[in-house]
Amino acid sequence: MSLPTTVFKVFGGVITVLWDFNNSAVAAGAITSAAEQLRNSLRPIGEVAKFNAFLPYSSFFTDSRRYQGLLDAGIEVVGCPARQGKVDPVDTAIIRMLGSITQSPVKQLVILISGDGDFLAAAKAIRAAGHGFGLALWPNWQCSRDLLSEADLILRGKDLQFLGPHFDVGSNF
Repeated sequence: MSLPTTVFKVFGGVITVLWDFNNSAVAAGAITSAAEQLRNSLRPIGEVAKFNAFLPYSSFFTDSRRYQGLLDAGIEVVGCPARQGKVDPVDTAIIRMLGSITQSPVKQLVILISGDGDFLAAAKAIRAAGHGFGLALWPNWQCSRDLLSEADLILRGKDLQFLGPHFDVGSNF
């Protein structure tokens, strides 16, 4: 199934991708391919204007291959402090970024690469501000049902095929 043309009309072809790489990483050798699959899947809607990956600063040193893979794929890396207690700085940084998008007068489609239910309130705020919210999930990734229900657009699978909003989440999860 192809992406609906109405998505382009509603969101004007402006796309921001935010990757919760801390919780939704792929192997170092698969980063460029994964990024290209996502960009190609979204091309009928528009070009990806911003593509950020969020991960702890310590990952720059402990997992330098993945860090370099993100840079090689043209993804801007946003470093976050290490987790302290129950507060996850990566989640906090993504939520702040989502919050700043709600203030933008330019309507856009925000794609989140994560299934973490902690982003539910931010996803609702994005939609309430008139922006689109989508999810990109590779095979076997788990996703909060509530977060899925907020998505205007869901891309899932090896080649990130469009599955449509509010699809049956049965055995695919």
